[in-house]
Amino acid sequence: MLALISREARWAASGSELFYRSSEALVSVPVRTDGDFERGDAESLFDDQYYLGRGARAYDVSADGQQFLMVKELENAPASERIIIVENWFTELERLGSAQ
Repeated sequence: MLALISREARWAASGSELFYRSSEALVSVPVRTDGDFERGDAESLFDDQYYLGRGARAYDVSADGQQFLMVKELENAPASERIIIVENWFTELERLGSAQ
């Protein structure tokens, strides 16, 4: 049985599967919601050092439920392997566009 502490729950787009984080594992549970709610057995999809959200979900699932976007924590990663996140990019784009 997988750990009872779970976080970052996310429904699959189909509504037939629930994903969540349990310790460092990403877990999938098949569910049936027509009629009485039923759940299948939880299955650990993968277990690795991925970033755990601090109050927010730190992963996403593709519409078909087959691909995941997660942030992998790498110690001492070279700059070429880092991701730069730009917030408020639309404001920056407008600023750059008006400078021409």
